[in-house]
Amino acid sequence: MNSSAKNLGHPFERMGMGALSCVVRAMLVRDPVRRERLILEATSIRIDEHEAMAEASAALDAFAPMSVKHALRQLAAATRFDAPDGLHTPTLLLAAERDRLANRICSERFAAKIGAPLEINPIAGHDLPRDDPEWICTHATRWFAS
Repeated sequence: MNSSAKNLGHPFERMGMGALSCVVRAMLVRDPVRRERLILEATSIRIDEHEAMAEASAALDAFAPMSVKHALRQLAAATRFDAPDGLHTPTLLLAAERDRLANRICSERFAAKIGAPLEINPIAGHDLPRDDPEWICTHATRWFAS
């Protein structure tokens, strides 16, 4: 979902400046609810549910906190990932038209490089499972059936 790779896009396509700003601010915030609000701002279009989602995610933080060090490691790993020339396993890629984190062009290039079909959700943000889980199930079911 919402795939990108170093060899398929410019850094500003792989993470938009607005999203980068949210992520950096989130790493600097100690309050878990406020941090989750910032992350949701970058990843989800379901604004009406952000407060409840932020509180639920923050509750998980008490059991498994995300360290700044770990977040930076994830970002660093993302900057180094190169898409392979192809895959041996049938693959369906999903992307979101309204993704504020990664430009959908990255997923289009990824699908073309590995020769995989791509479905683009017209309404969801980067967090497709949160924004439109039914759409994922519908497209995955169709793909598996074919």
